[in-house]
Amino acid sequence: MTRTVVLSYFILSIFGLIITLDNFNNFGTYFGYAGDDTRYFDKIALLSEGEFPEEYGIYEIVVSVFGRLLGVFYPVSFDLLDLLPFNWALASLCVGLSGQLAFEITGQRCKLPLWN
Repeated sequence: MTRTVVLSYFILSIFGLIITLDNFNNFGTYFGYAGDDTRYFDKIALLSEGEFPEEYGIYEIVVSVFGRLLGVFYPVSFDLLDLLPFNWALASLCVGLSGQLAFEITGQRCKLPLWN
């Protein structure tokens, strides 16, 4: 599972950086033209500062914990770029856990072509 998580983090971070730079280049914002992620980030920022928005989910809570921890070591206010690595790490963990679940169901390990 470790290989899967490391490889998926590497791939997700490359894709994420490309998308982030493309959004900034084309729309002047890291979130893209639709602003969908802005709502999530705003909720995460509020939760990280100890305030509670009207509605939020488990994703916002988990990422805000990372934001809170980041605030201990990095005492200025953070922005999206500071939280993206944590977001990619959570996505990589989901990929690894999905592979583990697939193994539990099928009894067969998923092979990664780049590692074999």
